[in-house]
Amino acid sequence: MFMWRAGNDLLATKKNLFVRKISDDSMCPICLQEEESVMHVLWYCPAANDVWAGFLKIVQKWKIQEETNLLSLWESLTKKLHKTEMEAIAAIMRSLWIRRNVFIFEQKFTSPSSVIRSAKDFLNEFQQVQTQSMGQGGNNSAMGGEKKWLPPE
Repeated sequence: MFMWRAGNDLLATKKNLFVRKISDDSMCPICLQEEESVMHVLWYCPAANDVWAGFLKIVQKWKIQEETNLLSLWESLTKKLHKTEMEAIAAIMRSLWIRRNVFIFEQKFTSPSSVIRSAKDFLNEFQQVQTQSMGQGGNNSAMGGEKKWLPPE
């Protein structure tokens, strides 16, 4: 759900809140250098770059200003990376968004290593659920298994 919202620019960034006249400021609350858009929070912000620098080597070498929106970035990444690496990138992006929210609402700033560790924990949990799901013939154990649809009586 997070990636869908991010890809469709539906996250409550300062820029989106400013456009909707909910906020009187659109600047990034972390770096205070640029307007806070989805791409800024997840990719361009110097604080996000610190996280990416400690992550996958291919992401470290990516040109920072190469992509204009999250969907084009995602498309470019999927052409070069394996599915498991893409899952890790999604987990990092989610952790970056959580760090941003913790900074805004709790005035606590999480270190890049903590963001990466949190993403890895989330990813491990996700992969365990996926493995359990596949072990049961594709049924999702978290949902109690698949139920066959029956027409109403």
